[in-house]
Order: sequence, then C-alpha cells, then structure tokens
Amino acid sequence: MEYVTQLLVRLRHAGLVRSVRGSRGGFLLTRDPGDTTMGDVSRALGEPLLERLCSAHTGTLQACVHEGADCGILDFWTDIAGKVHGVLDGYTLRDLAERMDRGGGRRAAGVREV
Repeated sequence: MEYVTQLLVRLRHAGLVRSVRGSRGGFLLTRDPGDTTMGDVSRALGEPLLERLCSAHTGTLQACVHEGADCGILDFWTDIAGKVHGVLDGYTLRDLAERMDRGGGRRAAGVREV
C-alpha cells in the first residue's frame, strides 16, 4: 500500500477523517479543523516520539542499559516527550492552514476549505 494511503487509513481508524467514494471522492475531516490538534494527528499516526526510547535505541546491546527505576535518562526523555506532545496539542489544523495562508504557502493539490 502506498505510504500516504497507509497514513490516511490510520487517520480514518482514529476517526479524524472519513473516506468518500465516487469520482469526487477522497478524504474529509470528520470535525472542524479548529477542533483537531497536531497532537491528535501524531497520536493517530502512531508515530512514537520518545516513548520507546530504550527499546528502539539500544545500540549493539539487546536491551537498554538504563532500564529500570533508577534511570535518569529515561525520565529526561519522557519529560521532553510530554513537552513535545504539549506543543503539538497547542496547534490545530486551522492554525497550520492560517500560517500557510499568511506565509504565502500553497496548499496541496485537491485540498479545499470545507
């Protein structure tokens, strides 16, 4: 499956978009862009920011050498992940569209205001 299609399927399963069949079909947001945050999108896409740091970045070891209750590194990265999620939750899709409009950016082909 094409990568963009995989992303859209994840967004549909999370209830953020719905698919529309037909010659003018595609995907539509299920709620107002001002009610959907980038945090919602990030969590729907299932891309971990830092949550699996020890299991994903163990170097050549089989497991993270810092795992356990005494790990100060994990606490540090967990704190950063919380802050990143907080920032993402502070921006809506409408915010991003307005920034694109102000900055002279152009929207992707086929994207229209609802």
